[in-house]
Amino acid sequence: ELQIRYYRTQEKLKDRVRSALPLSPAETADLNLFTQMQFGKTFPSDPYFDENMGGHSTRDELELQHTLAPTSSTRLVWGLSTRWDKVSAPLYYHARNEVQRNVQRVFGNLEWRPDEKWLLNLGGSFEQDSLSGEHFSPRLSLSHHLSPAHTLRAGVARAWRTPSTYDQTGQLRYGIANYPDFYLIDYLASGKVEAERLNSYELGYYGELKDWRLSLDLRAFR
Repeated sequence: ELQIRYYRTQEKLKDRVRSALPLSPAETADLNLFTQMQFGKTFPSDPYFDENMGGHSTRDELELQHTLAPTSSTRLVWGLSTRWDKVSAPLYYHARNEVQRNVQRVFGNLEWRPDEKWLLNLGGSFEQDSLSGEHFSPRLSLSHHLSPAHTLRAGVARAWRTPSTYDQTGQLRYGIANYPDFYLIDYLASGKVEAERLNSYELGYYGELKDWRLSLDLRAFR
């Protein structure tokens, strides 16, 4: 079985905020002194903010997935995917018209059932991210069927939490609309945020208690 999927999602937000900056006479005098020394200009008597808090984002994703049974006891799923992200938000990405991100991924999973009581899954994915680099995420799980209604399972996996586009490239900057030299940078990305690695271990039990019309799924993680 061969599947090809294409997704496109778009988000748009319009939100412009204008607000006055209330200052006491003492604060205005202090700011006047500071701005004259720093910029050679008097601070305005009616300072205000005028921020475009809106923006838009687009995500396009194309995925190919192939499912086959190489032998009577195995099942293989593998595939490729590519993703294109575009974000534009003037307040959060100051002085950048658009931020782009491209992610390519190869994935696969092999299921092997040597007999009716055992099931082994071996899989993983390799991802190349234009903002956070390359990462490999393997996983292995083993299930043992005590009976058709009761199963024990164990698994180990590695996953990555990659930085968001804002984490890696954001610059959140507020400024006085009628005094652009005076501004505050609330967040400035270094561009060097590393992905967080997570190694997980799982033991579990799944049971169907038909007499009580109940199913039980217990898991212990580390």
